[in-house]
Amino acid sequence: MGRITFEATSIGVGVDISWGNGTFSFQGQQYPISIQGLGLAGVGISQVNAVGDVYNLKNAADVAGTYVGITGGIAIAGGPKGILAQNQNGVVIDLRAVQQGVSFNLGANGFTVTMK
Repeated sequence: MGRITFEATSIGVGVDISWGNGTFSFQGQQYPISIQGLGLAGVGISQVNAVGDVYNLKNAADVAGTYVGITGGIAIAGGPKGILAQNQNGVVIDLRAVQQGVSFNLGANGFTVTMK
């Protein structure tokens, strides 16, 4: 299992996050990442910190890709805590905001994680 943490910035109300940068941790290594395509539910939020547990990894590079929402068929210990999304490599992220009262929405095309 891996873990991602990132800070995302949104300008305005009801718009997708235009950028987010953070770190992906896997097998004792840390990798810089960027995330695009998530929406924020909330008014007036300009920055949000998020964390996510990452499952089904074979190697670190598998985390990169476009994630779309999934509704079932994945067993997550303790149940999902936020957005549950899967990429083309079968990697699943259980993503949640750290701030109280903030939740994420998937963009129309999901969201993309890029390793830097």
